[in-house]
Amino acid sequence: MKKAWIVLISLALLALSIPVFADGPVTKVGVDSIWSATYDLTNNAYAGAATHARLKFDTQVDKNNDLYIELRGDGNSKNWGSTDFLLYNWKLTTDVTGALGMSMPVTIKLTTGYFDTYFTNWTGIASNGWDYYKTGNSGWPAKLVNVGMQASGAYQLDIGAGPVNIHYYNDLVFNNLMLGADGSFAGLGFFVSYGAYNIRTSNAGLGKGDVSIETKYTLPKMGDLNAAVALLFRYGLGDSLFFSSLGASVDYTMFHVGLGASYSSTGPNTYGKTGSALDHAFFEASVAPTANAKVGVNADMDFGQSTSPLTGVDIYGNYKFGAAKVQLGYVVAGADKVSLPLDGDNFGSPANGGPYLDVDISW
Repeated sequence: MKKAWIVLISLALLALSIPVFADGPVTKVGVDSIWSATYDLTNNAYAGAATHARLKFDTQVDKNNDLYIELRGDGNSKNWGSTDFLLYNWKLTTDVTGALGMSMPVTIKLTTGYFDTYFTNWTGIASNGWDYYKTGNSGWPAKLVNVGMQASGAYQLDIGAGPVNIHYYNDLVFNNLMLGADGSFAGLGFFVSYGAYNIRTSNAGLGKGDVSIETKYTLPKMGDLNAAVALLFRYGLGDSLFFSSLGASVDYTMFHVGLGASYSSTGPNTYGKTGSALDHAFFEASVAPTANAKVGVNADMDFGQSTSPLTGVDIYGNYKFGAAKVQLGYVVAGADKVSLPLDGDNFGSPANGGPYLDVDISW
């Protein structure tokens, strides 16, 4: 039944893409597909799967209404044809001021439906999120302000005024709430947000959520030299825990270098002992001799490990064959044998390290 249900939805959405009139609805179909294979040399074990597959339908119903539906399967699942390839997003975005024909310096958009949302501008420096959300003893999401899909449904208001946007999110049973603002001025981008969760179903309360302040400054371009600095700070009013990180990147012609570190209230001051201290650190470097080819190295450190702070080193090379990218790499594992996020955090390495291959395409 679920297979039939997915097929029916797909056919119905595709039907919307055939305009009856010149200004009728048009559906854009998008796909994200990543297949990966990793090999654990220590245990002589192989793993390969479609790491994630996402089928997206974006229908511009009219100039003021956009319907977005996404089906998704993530992880090394064996049941994507039945239970694991599921509806992930179903949302309608309405341009309220546009539909009302209001000529104002302010725009108002309303999103309703079943959807996940993140109040962030993703301003970390590390390509695999190591300084942004992969850190902190609490792990993901390191107090990143976000809410997943809610069975009750939800709505989000986005109000734009010049370079500033105001965001408000609430599910329909008032159990999760988020408020945020973002903008950009003279190379400085920011996103300030607050998220309160399980307001009604726990003792957390509206005033015991998480505060997030994210900033990124892109220096004025100097010939072929580009540089940026990113700083974020997040604090939990309910548990008094915080997480912060500072990173910088420099790009010169074909060369890229990035480095940074995070600090948290639960970070270790020595291996195995907790206290406010340096939590994670990273270094990455890459060379892109052509638009389609790149080789690089990522080194990640976790100061909470018991033996050594080095989590692992990812040495990789990739090439784009048109829209498809093929990446081959090798992970040198640290002494504590911890999995490392690979290829922009699309999947993880074997704990013992080893070679890997992935092929991805999106449109």
